[in-house]
Amino acid sequence: QKETYIDFYGDSITAGWGTTNYSGNPVDPYVYMDGSVTYAAVASKILNANFGSFGYAGWGGIVSGANDGKGDRNMTTIYPNLPKNTNANYVVINLGTNDAGKYQLAGLTEQQVKDAYLSYAQNIRKDYGANTPIIFAYGMMTDAANGFIEYAVNEMKALGDNNIYSVRLPKGVSGGAAHPNVE
Repeated sequence: QKETYIDFYGDSITAGWGTTNYSGNPVDPYVYMDGSVTYAAVASKILNANFGSFGYAGWGGIVSGANDGKGDRNMTTIYPNLPKNTNANYVVINLGTNDAGKYQLAGLTEQQVKDAYLSYAQNIRKDYGANTPIIFAYGMMTDAANGFIEYAVNEMKALGDNNIYSVRLPKGVSGGAAHPNVE
């Protein structure tokens, strides 16, 4: 019986895009998509935990999956409508790659992205409660988003939330479309 439960939210990295394509060939990464070998699945197995995972390729905290980043297909907009296990022991968010690459195309400022991350963190805290650790993970494809993440984490801490963290994960871009793979 597994007693620990972790909810994961993220983008293509969490969804498993390109995880089983060792050639790095971006031709059709959906063919090489396997959610059972993502960092979320592997971490949960190591920790003997059950997990829920919602990841969508191209989405960011505030930018959408559209090539120009515009629109409302993003985690901040969709999060309120997602099913959640609010009794989860941990929440892990791995977003930022798409925000870092598209926010200017979408006509957003860096501060707007930072504020969106803060709002997202506040909504997660509201849903999961003060006792559930929130962990923002980043760095698996780029470090370009760590400023957004660190801003949200530091602002939450300044507001008295001492149960929110950030962690840099190892970079891995040898899967399909330069995504992390099972190695």
